[in-house]
Amino acid sequence: MGNRTGKIAMLLAAGAAVWTGCGGGEPPPASGEGQAVPAESAKPVTLTMLDGNGLSDADFEVMFVKPIRTKYPHITVKRTSTTNIANLIAAGETPDLITTHNGNFGPYQELNLMYDMSELARLNKLDTSRFDPVVMQAMAVTGPAALNAIPYALNFSALFYNKDLFDSFGVAYPKDGMTWDEAIELGKRMTRKLGDVQIRGLDPYAVTRFQRILGNTFYDPKTNKSTLNTPEWKSIFELSKTILSIPGNEWTEAELKNAISPETNFYGSRISAIYGGNNMIFRLAEPTRSGLNWDVAQYPSLPARPNVYNDIDAHLTFITSTSKHKEEAMKVLVELVSDETQMELARKTARKSPLADKRFEAAFAADLEYAKGKNITGMFKSKMINSPVRPKYTTQATNFVKEAFYDYYRGKDVNTALREADDKLNQFLAAEASK
Repeated sequence: MGNRTGKIAMLLAAGAAVWTGCGGGEPPPASGEGQAVPAESAKPVTLTMLDGNGLSDADFEVMFVKPIRTKYPHITVKRTSTTNIANLIAAGETPDLITTHNGNFGPYQELNLMYDMSELARLNKLDTSRFDPVVMQAMAVTGPAALNAIPYALNFSALFYNKDLFDSFGVAYPKDGMTWDEAIELGKRMTRKLGDVQIRGLDPYAVTRFQRILGNTFYDPKTNKSTLNTPEWKSIFELSKTILSIPGNEWTEAELKNAISPETNFYGSRISAIYGGNNMIFRLAEPTRSGLNWDVAQYPSLPARPNVYNDIDAHLTFITSTSKHKEEAMKVLVELVSDETQMELARKTARKSPLADKRFEAAFAADLEYAKGKNITGMFKSKMINSPVRPKYTTQATNFVKEAFYDYYRGKDVNTALREADDKLNQFLAAEASK
């Protein structure tokens, strides 16, 4: 397994960079999932967890320590010292739990680490009807009715903007319900210099983010054929180039080659008047204290997908097929998605819950003082669409897309760029299949 696990570990590491990438009153009562085991009769169990999402210590406490400390004192969750799954497998230390996102399903499935947890969930009284059904569709990997992971948060897109820059230029703020054409026109008005600093009027997060609004794919894992040479990819390239060809709004050479603009352009260097990207409210505490005057609006719509901000981008946890403590691990997952824990995550960490009840959206960022008065409700006027399972060579396919977009931006015909990318991906897939 050595060569295969090494290759898949590289896919996972690269994939993280590609897909990274997210009310008042007391929390509601428990929804009845799981039953406590008397401490005196329970044997102590330590579960190991590979944290592929880079949780902070504070978030880990809220999610995996506090919820089980009282109810299941015999269970301890311990993060592994490495996130390299190949090394853990080789050392005979495959974790009990893995926290990741649905963009990484392919490599973990290739390692046979995923399995259907439906029966475990039923035995532990996990009511999956509480979840958004569109989200749960994305959790079915090994079969159409399977439960291969439990989502604990959803990433989403929004339009963040710097109010001080708009005030300086005398331009009205972005509003909910804009189309991308309207956002581009607003971006043109905001692309100008402030003193010696060139301000970007509209800074999109990534070229491939538009792909996730349309829900199209890189290749079909059933036929092993590329799906890059399509009208959808052509429209994505053309839209991206339109935005990045606004004089003064251009990306740097490094950003163009990576097809991604870092969100620190908004809250770090603050050169972006508008930044259309992932939820980053939980990162804005210190920037707000240091003077960033920000607000947020609904993500703009594409004509083919009105009021859609992306496909399912779920942060999730699954029990590995090799775990010897599946029962205890499921109890941890049940508590992770209990009403109490989900309410705390929504209020204190600005995470969108995968649970369907709208009270979790209403409580989003409620305990974060720096988010008071912001247009939180505007972010949730858009919705998510079903997410195609991203197969194991998604990272390599994305690299072909980046190369093609760079060539197109620098002058190559869009049809030629996409046809060449399609050919390269097909050659790569055929070579891999022959190994």
